Amino acid sequence: MITEDGQLHAHEGMAVRPLPEVLRKVLLVPLTPDQAFNCFVEHVHEWWSPGATADPELRTWRDMRIEGKVGGRWFQVSADGATHKWGSVLEWSPPSRLAVAWEVPWRTVIGGGELELTFFGTKRGQSRIVLEHRLPILEDQLAAAYVSVLDKGWTGLMLRYSRFCGRRAHAHCPEK
Repeated sequence: MITEDGQLHAHEGMAVRPLPEVLRKVLLVPLTPDQAFNCFVEHVHEWWSPGATADPELRTWRDMRIEGKVGGRWFQVSADGATHKWGSVLEWSPPSRLAVAWEVPWRTVIGGGELELTFFGTKRGQSRIVLEHRLPILEDQLAAAYVSVLDKGWTGLMLRYSRFCGRRAHAHCPEK
C-alpha cells in the first residue's frame, strides 16, 4: 500500500514469498507494430496517467518523453519545469523492441529492474504487445507490497495505452 506521502507499506498478512521475478502484461491493439510502437513512444505523454507513481511530488507533470536511442532517457517534465528521469534506454529497435533500465525516482525505492516491450504483428494487421518488468530480487513484506503496486500500475497503464491505440486505429499515430 502507498500512503498519501508516497511511502510504501506492507500490510499484515501480505505474502512474503513466492514473488515473481517478472511481471508480464500482454495486450492486443488494432494497429500495426510500427504504429503501436510509435504510439507508445511518441505519444506516451498522451496516454500515461499522471497518478502512475508512488511519489506524490511527481504526480503533477506537463510532459513525459522517451528519447529514441540507446542511452536515451525516459523522463517526465514537472509542472515547475524540472525533469525527473524514470529510466535509461538499453535497446532501441523500432518497431519491434524497447528495453529500459527502470529507475523511477521513488523515495521508497527497493530497486527498479528492467522493462522490456516487444511488439509482434498478427495476421489481421494488429499488434500483440508483451510488457515484461524484470524485478530485482525481492524477499520481504515491503517487497510484496512493491510488486503488488507495480502489478496494479502496469495493468492500469496498459489499459490506458490499449484504449489510446483503439481511438487512434482509424486516425493512426502520425510518423515523426
